[in-house]
Amino acid sequence: WLDSVLAVIENTAMNPQQRRDFVAERLAGKAQEWYRRHSQEVPVFS
Repeated sequence: WLDSVLAVIENTAMNPQQRRDFVAERLAGKAQEWYRRHSQEVPVFS
């Protein structure tokens, strides 16, 4: 996954802000994907 993100950054003309936004979007998407798959296993603290 990381290699594919780095390849996009290296092969696309992005300024530093665009790179940060791109990586943040990808990480947020992966986090949401993980949570959907594992939400039943995540402990709930109250």
